[in-house]
Order: sequence, then C-alpha cells, then structure tokens
Amino acid sequence: MKFLVDAQLPARLAWLLNGVGHDALHTLELPDGNRTTDVRIAELAESEGRVIVTKDRDFRHGHLLVDSPRRLLVVATGNITNAALLAFRTPAPRRRVGALSR
Repeated sequence: MKFLVDAQLPARLAWLLNGVGHDALHTLELPDGNRTTDVRIAELAESEGRVIVTKDRDFRHGHLLVDSPRRLLVVATGNITNAALLAFRTPAPRRRVGALSR
C-alpha cells in the first residue's frame, strides 16, 4: 500500500510504514517539503495512488464534499506526543489497511 504522510505527523511514521512493507512518503520528502499545499498533496496522492495520512480536517472536508483526496486516513488522537502516536496499536491493522485498497 502507498501512503503520503502529512506535515503535522512525524516523518518517522512514514519510516515505520516503510519498515513493514509499505511505500510511504512524508511531505518533508517533497520538493516544497512541509510547505506543500493541500491541493498539491491531494494531486500527488491521486496521481501516485497514495492514501493521505493526516490530522488535517481540511482534507476530511474535501474528501466528503468533492471526493478529493479520494483515499484518506484521518488520525484523530487529540494532542498526544509523537512517541505515544508511534506506539499506538489498533486491533487487526492489516485488515484496516486492506480496506483502504478497495
């Protein structure tokens, strides 16, 4: 599965996703880095078949209103440390990730 991790999430999340066999990029790896616009991130995700991983509500609104981005994973944890976020585990993660590919 291909992911594009948005700026407000740690770059290490992309590294961890890569470590378990996914193809993940963080916005820091893009030419404009964390200054890449939401529109450009959505375009890139669409053209490369990536799921955007974000905490940004703007992406959620675009997804619901105009179906852009088409594939979106919203992280809704509230204010937690990066360490706590990276340690977070959900039941049956492979099943959840598999559902995104449909």
